[in-house]
Amino acid sequence: MAVIFKVLLSKGAQGEILVNGNYVSGNNPVLVERVILEELDSQGSTIGAWIERMSMSIDPTPGGYLLYSKPPSGSNVKGARATACYIEIDKAAKSAILNL
Repeated sequence: MAVIFKVLLSKGAQGEILVNGNYVSGNNPVLVERVILEELDSQGSTIGAWIERMSMSIDPTPGGYLLYSKPPSGSNVKGARATACYIEIDKAAKSAILNL
């Protein structure tokens, strides 16, 4: 079954932008490599962008995970958009047996 992983944005109690990943379904874990957060003005144009590099492993269990949090950079920020770059981990390498 293919992994379904979604990115959701919300506003925190202090007004910060919260980027959450939601593992919806699938059989394989994912590794989130980076999150790209864009701040938007009232016209929907990008006025700032931040890249947060990470190495967050998420098990194949439905649920939400906080990926990134950032306060708006100014009063002209009226919206945000986020992208999470992730890899579905579907391969593994196993060693031979070591006799001791």
